[in-house]
Amino acid sequence: MNILGDIAGWFGSLIDNVSSISLWYLLLGCAFQCGQTLFNSVAWRGVLQAAYPDKHIRQSEISAGYAGGVALNSVLPGQAGTVTYLALFRASIPGSSVATITAGAAVQAIFWSLVGGLVYLVLLLERPESFTVEIGAVADWIGAHWVMSLLIATAVVALVVVAVRVIRERLHRQWDQMGQGAAILRTPRRYLSRVVTFQALSYACRLGVNSTFLLAYDIPWSLRNLFIVISASSLAAVVSVAPGGIGATTAVLLVALGGQASEAAITSYSVGQQAATMLANIALGLVLMSTVFGWDATRSVLKRRKHKDAETAEASADILAEQLAEQRARRTVGDATEKG
Repeated sequence: MNILGDIAGWFGSLIDNVSSISLWYLLLGCAFQCGQTLFNSVAWRGVLQAAYPDKHIRQSEISAGYAGGVALNSVLPGQAGTVTYLALFRASIPGSSVATITAGAAVQAIFWSLVGGLVYLVLLLERPESFTVEIGAVADWIGAHWVMSLLIATAVVALVVVAVRVIRERLHRQWDQMGQGAAILRTPRRYLSRVVTFQALSYACRLGVNSTFLLAYDIPWSLRNLFIVISASSLAAVVSVAPGGIGATTAVLLVALGGQASEAAITSYSVGQQAATMLANIALGLVLMSTVFGWDATRSVLKRRKHKDAETAEASADILAEQLAEQRARRTVGDATEKG
């Protein structure tokens, strides 16, 4: 009972935290969050359509699948949502493969990796002295432990060589499919117009989300603080096992934004933004999935994510794709019967 009481108290504090800001800020932040998801889903369709030019890929199904995956990533640890939208993409594209869609994910990651690197570079250039201090400390340690450093470097090189060989052997059979997933890179103009443009709009929405909630919680707005928030979220996503990086993001921000605002204000901002964006993700995912795939399929997806965590990504994607394809076929037959 004490645990239930603690959970209820935590949930109540989340609601109080979000309700403490203006409704206008809340609606604007949630709108930006939905825009971030939808624009990125359009970029996803551009990648998949280039991979399967002979198939008609519906934007509504790609958006619904992606939004559903984002919603699950908001409430489940790990990347359960990523596996789910991978499966939903397969269900939407008959004859598609996990390897091709996974390669599409790698194409998607190009933009986000470049932008993320630029953000870290901007922060580094603004405070180069911190980089100098860290490099100096590392160099001093290597000089004092050169034998250990040499052994570590040798071990790392050996591990990389072994990993490359293993990965190359395992992916050799799927190489053609992976190349198919990256087909849009062969047409740079199409890649820029149908993928990068919408990813840039998605990133603009992400900036809008963070800016809106910074202002809502009276955290001083600046490009530096904005980039710190984005970097903190990325770091927290790497080290955290909790859904949405809850807790880890707050801990990183308390350090990164120290001196910019009080600890109470920073904590309120971090928790409030995460709670609001989580609700926006869940609402958008449920609405789109139930509208496009039907409530039965949506409920089935949620059940599989709850009970089948031990499945491999590929096996889970195969099973979900078959299940959703069958349900879509039944709906099509039903609609045809009603029209007849």
